[in-house]
Amino acid sequence: MATPNWNWTERAACRGADLLLFFGRPGERIDERQAREARATAICGRCPVQQTCLQGAFERNEGAGVWGGLGEDERRSRRRAWQRRTSYERRADTAETEPVTAKWCPACTETKPAGDFPKDRRQSDGLNRYCKPCTNEANREVRARQRQQKEAVA
Repeated sequence: MATPNWNWTERAACRGADLLLFFGRPGERIDERQAREARATAICGRCPVQQTCLQGAFERNEGAGVWGGLGEDERRSRRRAWQRRTSYERRADTAETEPVTAKWCPACTETKPAGDFPKDRRQSDGLNRYCKPCTNEANREVRARQRQQKEAVA
């Protein structure tokens, strides 16, 4: 795993500020926490590296404190949206730019038109690994095995 780059902290508006302002203290009441987070996010609002800070908090899944102008609860909520968005972006980056016109099926070892493959959004090319006839045959075999197991038990 790569070591995170923390050089951006040298330009952060919070540099030298009291850590309790951003992380609070144990046993802090809700109203105290809200007031403290409001003061911390005001500092973040004028920070030149706010987005870098928030991005890093999302990547490291920071659970505590104010990062990039977001408190713990709001950051947790927005991180889920960030994960979905970055997942789609990663998928788009790895997807081929031209649509697939033909694909090789490892079960029957034939290259067939893309229309002969069921759709599968989990795959990078959007198509199932096996062609429709091979997929259907595999499903029939699985159902036959399940029937045999049920009959053996009965």
